[in-house]
Amino acid sequence: MRADAKMKPSSVMEHSTIVHLGNELAAASAEWLAAKVQSGFKESLLSEALLIVPLVEYFATRATSTEWCLTGEWHESGTSLAKAGDVNIDLVAEHEGEKVLLEFKYLKRANDQRLIKDFVKLALPKNASYTRLLLVAHSPSCQHQGESKSALVRSLISAGRKIVFHLAQRDSLPELTSDLNIKHSLTGAEGEHVSRIMSYDSSVADFAVQHIATCPQAEENVSVFSVSRVDK
Repeated sequence: MRADAKMKPSSVMEHSTIVHLGNELAAASAEWLAAKVQSGFKESLLSEALLIVPLVEYFATRATSTEWCLTGEWHESGTSLAKAGDVNIDLVAEHEGEKVLLEFKYLKRANDQRLIKDFVKLALPKNASYTRLLLVAHSPSCQHQGESKSALVRSLISAGRKIVFHLAQRDSLPELTSDLNIKHSLTGAEGEHVSRIMSYDSSVADFAVQHIATCPQAEENVSVFSVSRVDK
């Protein structure tokens, strides 16, 4: 789905608009997941890749009467030395100069390292006007009493504010710190992946994350987080 008109120069989306978009995307995804479960889809049949369906449907039919330009597995070549396979963004939506970078996860078990990697991927592109969102859908097995089993997700939600993270290279793997009172572990393949991204642009070491939306629907629970660069 591509607009024929030439895209306008990138413009910064207002925070209130970002929050509204986050709420809409969370609701669209939660409603779609709940409908699939009701129609007979078991948790084992649902996957991360399927989340692109409600998101594309939202931008295609509900977001606006004006067409959005949608691109899957997007890589902004030419702005960094990053290999496409390291920094592909799941979905990019462009409309009247606004550009939304969207990563999404369907968690069947808590894996904070995967979420951290996505935060870093979203922080990499240097254009400060981009809106960067991570949508995290939780299966019933990744929830307890309606809350995420992910310590990182729970902490970001309870903080109720923007949290600044800092990556530092320690030995062979990056070390992540923040003003949250939890340990952020990066090991193995996920740590190596984040190290490669840092090698393309060291300024990605500082980024901020803020919870902007959560939508529970039946046994599904979807949260959206806004990511921004913190340039020194």
